[in-house]
Amino acid sequence: MFLLYKEQNYIKANKLRAFWAHCVFLFTGLRYHIDYRYKPKKNKSYIVCPNHFSYLDIPTVVLIGIFNYRFMAKVELNNIPIFNIFFKTIDIPVDRGNKSAAYKAIKQAEESIDRNLSLIIFPEGTIGAHQPHLLRFKNGPFKLAIEKQTPILPVTFVDNWNHLYVDEKIYGKPGLLRIVVHEPIETTGLTIEDIETLKEKTYNVMHAELSRHWNMK
Repeated sequence: MFLLYKEQNYIKANKLRAFWAHCVFLFTGLRYHIDYRYKPKKNKSYIVCPNHFSYLDIPTVVLIGIFNYRFMAKVELNNIPIFNIFFKTIDIPVDRGNKSAAYKAIKQAEESIDRNLSLIIFPEGTIGAHQPHLLRFKNGPFKLAIEKQTPILPVTFVDNWNHLYVDEKIYGKPGLLRIVVHEPIETTGLTIEDIETLKEKTYNVMHAELSRHWNMK
């Protein structure tokens, strides 16, 4: 486990994480198809922003072909079996109730981008109760993207919510998970005053994709 703390091992560790995700899908009857409207470049950093409707989102996003990355997510994800090994080592947990820890997480994120790592951040911050409708996006990933002049890479999970949902009980069924990797949204030249515009652009891309597949009344 201590090997995961070394940045030179991140790519290997994330490939292992993708392998585990394949295994999870294999034994649960889940299949996936990735629609690449854009193919992420190996040596470019992104702030990857997927919608967050299901506990399937974490094993799904690791399959899109980016391996030099870290998750930046709420500290509660440390409780997920198997994947918590990574959240406790290479990833960046955010404890929103602890200002000092939250500041430290932001500095880690900034330093990661400086080292050409991508960050995976769920802009909704949590799983909402009315899928497939998106929650309002939080400012964090967009502020970071502007400050570091790093493109946002929107990713839409079309079906995850319909195959695994946890309420008072766990509801799940096998089937096809459709994943859409959209064109990146550039932040070059943007300032902090453009946060709302950047959030809206990202939201609209994902909302439009979901609306193509589901009744979004």
